[in-house]
Amino acid sequence: MGRTDLVCSAALALFCATIASPQVPPKSIAVVHDVKPKVGADFDAAMKRHLEWHRQQKDTWALFTWEIISGERSGRYVVISFGHDWKDFDDRTKFQEADEANVRLTLAPVVDSVTDSYYLYRADLSVTMQDQTGPAPYDEVITFFLKPDAWPPDMENIIKKINEAAKKSNYPLHGEWYELLNGGEDAMVLAIPHKNWADFQPPDKGFVAMLNDAYGELLTRDLFGRFNRNVRAERSEIIRYRADLSYVPQPSQ
Repeated sequence: MGRTDLVCSAALALFCATIASPQVPPKSIAVVHDVKPKVGADFDAAMKRHLEWHRQQKDTWALFTWEIISGERSGRYVVISFGHDWKDFDDRTKFQEADEANVRLTLAPVVDSVTDSYYLYRADLSVTMQDQTGPAPYDEVITFFLKPDAWPPDMENIIKKINEAAKKSNYPLHGEWYELLNGGEDAMVLAIPHKNWADFQPPDKGFVAMLNDAYGELLTRDLFGRFNRNVRAERSEIIRYRADLSYVPQPSQ
C-alpha cells in the first residue's frame, strides 16, 4: 500500500468515525469507574473513608456505586457520576487533583486496577419506569459490543421499533440505554432495573412472541438479523446497588 492509499484510508476512517458520532444533549454524559479490588482487601471500608472526604469537601457531584454479582467481572465495583457536559470536566480540574491525592491515600492500597470510561445516556432510546426514583436495588446490565462496521443509526432504529412494539402491546419493557463515547471498544449498554429478585421473572408472553404479535414473524426475523449484523458479542451481568458506598450531595450544596 502506497502513501496515498494510507492517507486515504486514514481519512476515510476519520470520516466514518465523525459521521457516526452521536449528538450530545446537555447533562447526558456519565463517567464510569470500573474498580477491581485486591483479593482479600477491605474495599468497603476504604471507599467509605474516601466518600467521607467528598462529604467534607461538599462535593457537588454524586457518586453511585454498584457491586457486580454475576458474570466474569463478579467482585468488581462500578462507580458512576451521571449528568455532565464535557465542559464540566474542565471546571473540575483542581478538585480532581485533590480527589486523586485522596484516592492514593485511601483506595490505592486496596485496589488492583481502575478503568475509566465515558458514556452517553440515550434518553431517546430509554424507557424508564414511572415510579422509579433513584437507583433500583438491582440492575441487569447487558453490554452489546459492536462490530467495526456497525451502523449506529440502524441500531437506533431497531431499538425504537422494539420500544414501539412493547408500548402498543402494553408489554413491561423498560431500561436505560447508554452509548460508549470513549474508553473501550464500541458498545451500547442496556441497564434494566429490578426492585427485587422476583422481578427478574420474565412476563408470561415471551419477548419474541410480543414482537411477532406486533410485526409478524418476517419483520421480527429481519429485526433480529439487522441487530446481529451490528453486534459481535454480548455480556450479561447483574449489579447490586450499594447505597452505603455511594455519595449524594445535600440540596444546599
